[in-house]
Amino acid sequence: MTARTTKRRFTDEFKHDAVALWETSGRLQTEVAAELGIMPTMPRRWQLKWQEIGTLPASPAAKPQVSTMA
Repeated sequence: MTARTTKRRFTDEFKHDAVALWETSGRLQTEVAAELGIMPTMPRRWQLKWQEIGTLPASPAAKPQVSTMA
Protein backbone atom coordinates (compact mmCIF):
# COMPACT_ATOMS: atom_id res chain seq x y z
CA MET A 1 0.00 0.00 0.00
CA THR A 2 1.38 3.42 -0.94
CA ALA A 3 0.88 6.62 0.97
CA ARG A 4 -1.03 9.33 -0.85
CA THR A 5 0.28 12.85 -0.69
CA THR A 6 -1.74 15.98 -1.28
CA LYS A 7 -0.21 18.84 -3.20
CA ARG A 8 -0.12 21.87 -0.95
CA ARG A 9 -1.22 25.18 -2.40
CA PHE A 10 0.02 28.52 -1.14
CA THR A 11 -1.63 31.90 -1.46
CA ASP A 12 0.09 34.71 -3.35
CA GLU A 13 0.33 36.52 -0.01
CA PHE A 14 2.26 33.61 1.54
CA LYS A 15 4.55 33.41 -1.48
CA HIS A 16 5.20 37.15 -1.42
CA ASP A 17 5.97 37.09 2.29
CA ALA A 18 8.29 34.09 1.88
CA VAL A 19 10.24 35.78 -0.93
CA ALA A 20 10.38 39.07 0.98
CA LEU A 21 11.65 37.29 4.10
CA TRP A 22 14.35 35.55 2.11
CA GLU A 23 15.41 38.73 0.28
CA THR A 24 15.54 40.94 3.38
CA SER A 25 16.78 38.57 6.07
CA GLY A 26 20.24 37.92 4.67
CA ARG A 27 19.73 34.23 5.39
CA LEU A 28 20.12 31.34 3.02
CA GLN A 29 17.16 30.30 0.91
CA THR A 30 17.27 26.85 2.50
CA GLU A 31 17.11 28.32 6.02
CA VAL A 32 14.05 30.43 5.22
CA ALA A 33 12.36 27.51 3.47
CA ALA A 34 12.99 25.20 6.43
CA GLU A 35 11.57 27.78 8.83
CA LEU A 36 8.42 28.06 6.71
CA GLY A 37 8.10 24.32 6.16
CA ILE A 38 8.40 24.49 2.37
CA MET A 39 10.71 22.90 -0.18
CA PRO A 40 14.11 24.65 -0.36
CA THR A 41 13.66 25.64 -4.02
CA MET A 42 10.29 27.34 -3.65
CA PRO A 43 11.35 30.91 -2.68
CA ARG A 44 13.64 31.16 -5.70
CA ARG A 45 11.04 29.62 -8.02
CA TRP A 46 8.41 32.13 -6.87
CA GLN A 47 10.89 35.00 -7.17
CA LEU A 48 11.77 34.03 -10.76
CA LYS A 49 8.10 33.67 -11.68
CA TRP A 50 7.35 37.23 -10.59
CA GLN A 51 10.46 38.57 -12.31
CA GLU A 52 9.26 36.98 -15.56
CA ILE A 53 5.87 38.65 -15.38
CA GLY A 54 7.40 41.87 -14.10
CA THR A 55 5.44 42.25 -10.90
CA LEU A 56 5.17 41.02 -7.37
CA PRO A 57 1.79 40.35 -5.81
CA ALA A 58 0.64 43.10 -3.50
CA SER A 59 1.33 42.50 0.14
CA PRO A 60 -1.52 43.31 2.54
CA ALA A 61 0.97 45.45 4.47
CA ALA A 62 1.51 47.58 1.35
CA LYS A 63 -2.15 48.47 0.99
CA PRO A 64 -2.99 52.07 1.93
CA GLN A 65 -5.00 52.57 5.09
CA VAL A 66 -8.65 53.38 4.51
CA SER A 67 -9.93 56.23 6.58
CA THR A 68 -13.38 55.80 8.11
CA MET A 69 -13.57 59.45 9.12
CA ALA A 70 -15.60 61.75 6.90
